[in-house]
Amino acid sequence: MINNLSKKNEIIAFTRKKINSDNKNIKYIQTNYAENSILKKLKKILLESDQLTFIFFNAISDKSALLKIKKSEILNILKINLIIPILLTKMIIKNFLYLKINFIYMSSSRGHSG
Repeated sequence: MINNLSKKNEIIAFTRKKINSDNKNIKYIQTNYAENSILKKLKKILLESDQLTFIFFNAISDKSALLKIKKSEILNILKINLIIPILLTKMIIKNFLYLKINFIYMSSSRGHSG
C-alpha cells in the first residue's frame, strides 16, 4: 500500500524499527514516539514539502482470548493502536496547519483474530 501511495505522494511513516528504503518518496522516521523528537525531525522534512500523507500502521496485538489478557496488556494495545496516532495527529495539525496533509489509519491485526 505504501509503495502505491508513494507514486503520487510523499509519505512519512513513523516506526520504532530502523527501515531502509530506496523509495525517495517514503521517509521513515525512527522514533520512540516522544513528541519533541518527532517534532524536530518533522520540521526538517516539512520544510521541503507542501503536501504530505501520514500513514499510521500501528500494530500490536495479542492472540490470547480477551478474558486472558491482562489489563496492562490491553492498555498497551490501546496506547499503540489508538492513543499514539491521535496524539501525533493533533501535534502535526497544531504545528503544520498551513500544509496540505492527509492521514491514513490502519488497524492492528487484532480486529481480524477477535
